[in-house]
Amino acid sequence: MKNLTFAAVLALGTTAAFAAEAPAERFVLDSSHSQVVFNYEHLGFSTTYGMFSGFEGEIMYDAKAPANSSVSVSMPVMSMFTGWEQREAHFMSGDFFGAE
Repeated sequence: MKNLTFAAVLALGTTAAFAAEAPAERFVLDSSHSQVVFNYEHLGFSTTYGMFSGFEGEIMYDAKAPANSSVSVSMPVMSMFTGWEQREAHFMSGDFFGAE
């Protein structure tokens, strides 16, 4: 039993040592299994929901220094869907995104 306990402690210590020296890990967001969804309130009377499709992104995670981690996401503004064409046209105007 002592050998098993020692082996477990040694394995955990070795794993921690490798994690401390490991560079930041890169995780690519999977847009085929994810969505960018948003909501907003209009004058406190109604809540509207929408989504963007076709986004790209990545997470850089630095386990040794989490403050050095980052998230980067981009999406085509013209892919926004809210369920009402007039609202989408208004959002696409220069008042909001200025998308072409």
